[in-house]
Amino acid sequence: MEHTEANKEQEYIQYLVEHYDFKKEDFDEMDVVAFVEAYDLVADDCTSEEAHEIYEGSADMYRYTEMDRLYGFIDKDTDYAVKKDDKIVRIGVYLNEGVFAQKKVFDLTQKAYYTDDTNSVALSAEAIEKLSTIVSRYEVDAWEKTPEFTGTDTDSTANYAWRIVFVTEDGRNCSYYGGLGYNDPKHSAEVIEELMKLI
Repeated sequence: MEHTEANKEQEYIQYLVEHYDFKKEDFDEMDVVAFVEAYDLVADDCTSEEAHEIYEGSADMYRYTEMDRLYGFIDKDTDYAVKKDDKIVRIGVYLNEGVFAQKKVFDLTQKAYYTDDTNSVALSAEAIEKLSTIVSRYEVDAWEKTPEFTGTDTDSTANYAWRIVFVTEDGRNCSYYGGLGYNDPKHSAEVIEELMKLI
């Protein structure tokens, strides 16, 4: 089984419960991975009392808001790459064109999309079909995970950045990014344009 973000979260929770006497419920609605890695709580050089003090003092910083739950996956880099035959269940996109930045989430399971807030709007059957085939139509499986950085003009004040995350049916978050100064993957501009204009 691949080591997905969800697997890592469950392993960390189990570790915290077994080593520091926490309850599993202590980590409901919380970014456990960020919390554990911020305080290196799997290093075995922390006592149970110290771990509980860290939790009491900082756990609230890692509690999910509605916006975190909906859009948080877009900001996380992963090592996973999408495969041509993957079934995509969710797509997140971030686009910053310098003067305006926007995030969108397309949830193919719920047949809904979101733009910069928590209000859902229904996806049409045509939109779902386009989203379901976007990986194969634009050969996303051939994209480099880490695009080549070609540099930018140091006198330039221009800004352009994008991120796309494809979530597969088996739970892999396949993240890609690029923008100003990067050698963007073939067809990435078309994918971004389609996602931003789809609705």
